[in-house]
Amino acid sequence: LRRYGFRAVYAAGGLANSLTFLLISFAPQLWFIYAIFFASAGMQASWMVSGALIPRHMPVKEATRYGAFAVTGSGIGTVCWANLARVMLPTLGWRASFRVLAAAFAVLYALGALFQKPPKPIAESDMSIDS
Repeated sequence: LRRYGFRAVYAAGGLANSLTFLLISFAPQLWFIYAIFFASAGMQASWMVSGALIPRHMPVKEATRYGAFAVTGSGIGTVCWANLARVMLPTLGWRASFRVLAAAFAVLYALGALFQKPPKPIAESDMSIDS
């Protein structure tokens, strides 16, 4: 995060996530799907940035509350995406459904990276483990 910045890491995670879903839509066998999910780090990279940004933008007293909202939003998002996939599967099939999800993730991550405000710089003393 320090080397490339929050926006670049978030955008790279979004790109990896979208490419993961796109690659899965071309899977010839089930093992390929498992291998792609195992090898990708898109969702993890974007979640890491999101979790790290919350305390940087909020007062210390409110950072925990907003972090809890973010974790709750993650669960709600999972439920929403699963229901969207359930609706798309009978009409589009699983391959096209993964492609639609890949496009939706790409748009959402691009918007998220675009509208991210740079966080306030923190002092080196605040970053050390010993303090």
